[in-house]
Amino acid sequence: MTVQPLPGVGASRGRWLIALGVAGAAIAVTVIAVLVLGGRQIPEGLRYVPADAVVVAELRLDLPGDQLQKVGNLLAHFPGFADQSTLAQKLDEAGDRLVEALTNGTVSYTRDLKAWVSGPLYAAFRGVGTSGRLMTQPSGLFIATTNGAVGCDELFEGRTTTSDFYQGFEIRVLGSMAFSGATACVVDDRYVLAGDLESVRAGLQARARGDGLAVSERYMTARAALSGDQLATAFVAGDAFERLAELRGATPTMPALPFGASLPDWTIIGVRAEDDALVVDSVAAPLVPPSAAPSLLSVAPAHPSELTRHVPGTAIAYAEVQGAGPSLVNALTLLGTEPMFAEPIGELDQVLIGFGGIEKLLGWVDDAGVVVTSDGFEGLGDLAVGMLLLAPDEATAVARVENVRSLLALAALGGAVELETTTINGVEVTTVTLVEAAGLPADQPLQIRFAVAGRLVIIGTSEDLVGAILATDGDGSLARSEAFGRAMARGLANPSTRLYLSIESAISFGELSLPAEAASAFRTDMLPYIGPIEAIDMSATEGPDGARARIVMTVGEPGQP
Repeated sequence: MTVQPLPGVGASRGRWLIALGVAGAAIAVTVIAVLVLGGRQIPEGLRYVPADAVVVAELRLDLPGDQLQKVGNLLAHFPGFADQSTLAQKLDEAGDRLVEALTNGTVSYTRDLKAWVSGPLYAAFRGVGTSGRLMTQPSGLFIATTNGAVGCDELFEGRTTTSDFYQGFEIRVLGSMAFSGATACVVDDRYVLAGDLESVRAGLQARARGDGLAVSERYMTARAALSGDQLATAFVAGDAFERLAELRGATPTMPALPFGASLPDWTIIGVRAEDDALVVDSVAAPLVPPSAAPSLLSVAPAHPSELTRHVPGTAIAYAEVQGAGPSLVNALTLLGTEPMFAEPIGELDQVLIGFGGIEKLLGWVDDAGVVVTSDGFEGLGDLAVGMLLLAPDEATAVARVENVRSLLALAALGGAVELETTTINGVEVTTVTLVEAAGLPADQPLQIRFAVAGRLVIIGTSEDLVGAILATDGDGSLARSEAFGRAMARGLANPSTRLYLSIESAISFGELSLPAEAASAFRTDMLPYIGPIEAIDMSATEGPDGARARIVMTVGEPGQP
């Protein structure tokens, strides 16, 4: 018996199959679009960069991705850039002024250079030829992404050239002889390659074989370590750099790293604009651990700063190194194992034997900070300098300071120094006066003050600065400063090393130091352009994934148009 399908069932099933097929195709197209269009595109110019390049720099004057908007928002803080609708025109005008100033008016950015930077501009330094030998002539390759309207004719205008035919391309060579170090140029579609002849050939060969830097796993790993679109990058191949140094005979004049250690496999630097900051990132691959390192002191991992809440918020500059004591002792220990440093390090340890030697003198310091301020303090050149040392506990801080005070008391008996004790904010402060400090007038002796407050050891050049540090604990501190907070937000989180410069405080100090006429000219001619710059912050840290450093320039209130 034949079973008849129910009316409409077959047609319904067919419609469902067609619908599922369409949906599957749509999903597949969407996935492909995400993978192809959503991923970071490899710039075509990278395909011309030989994989053996030692250093590769990239410049993006075409402002890729979000950088056009970010640069516009950043420049809006400065005079003349508030109107974003004319940003491109103003960037051209700024480029013209800069290039003409650098070339005494002989070159114009818009007339002579803009056509050459319609995309990435690369500069690759090789140094070692394709045969593995050291190149005696400067060896570099420049790759310009043009608008198609310029080429070798413009580059060699008015100069005699000859032709060198290679892989179907006519390479223009400056002069009448085509030797490997001669300056050469070739055009491939919108790309112009210029440099020494061997490097130009290597660039064409890399593009033809598909083995240029664009397919280098190492370069792509390094580039992925930088977040977002970049205005400029610089990449250094560690092994190629070491090979170049070896061929150049640099080893006898430049000591090798201890215990056979090598440079990072790669290092990359990137420059990126944010709405309120310019950010420079540096990332390096992890170092291979030394094979025969001596035992070293352990260094605590990076952590939130415990010192910035004691630094006056009006500080001009502040630097901090976490794990400073053990790190310094370890560095001296490693140096002491090298033949050329062993004797001086041993002598230094003997000189410091009264303090317990290098390790006892320095190893107890967890974190160290240096602060520079003015605020009317009488210090070095109207600046006051202070140091903050953080001990593991109060007992250690007191013991180390008492050890130093005892040695200074012996020196005072011989008349070399004078000691005086005062009390500031309930804390005992010792003032050390060097009676005959070299180079200082007799009526202006060198004085150093130190005190202990809990785990904190304070050393300063002025009594007022030491008092300000003792009076600062949270409120009014650098940690609570809005400018410092904005810089920290753009910097690395919990860095092991930090250097902060308050441009606002530095400008205020500089104005006070200028004669009245010069100060007036400064406020009129320069302050509108540098005034919006709020601070410069440099932070660095190191971990299992390698070393990372970041420089941040933050800007404040927008400038006037």
